[in-house]
Amino acid sequence: MKVHIGEEIEAKFQESGMKIALFAEKINTGVRNVYAIFSRNDINADLLSRVSKALKFDFFKLYNLETTSDFMVEEELEEYRAEKKSISIALNVRVPNEHLKEFSQFLNEVKEISVRHGYRLA
Repeated sequence: MKVHIGEEIEAKFQESGMKIALFAEKINTGVRNVYAIFSRNDINADLLSRVSKALKFDFFKLYNLETTSDFMVEEELEEYRAEKKSISIALNVRVPNEHLKEFSQFLNEVKEISVRHGYRLA
């Protein structure tokens, strides 16, 4: 999930109850630019640092969480792939008694086909 940093900043700003003019002063910009920041989906590190200090919230960790989350999903997927060299499937089949002989022959044919394709039926 991508971080829309402007929306995150605006939410924390609203929570803070700070006046917009004071916030603008603390981050060394104008009021008009504060509204522009709220609409941005990216921000430079220097400005983000000033915003973090003014709102007493580490916005950098939002990016870290995003990166860590994506990395963990990939890492877990690779771990799963490494562990699982095959998949097992269990089937329950209802066969009427009068078709048991035919079904037995069918299963033998399926086993032969599976061997040709490199599968193993147990």
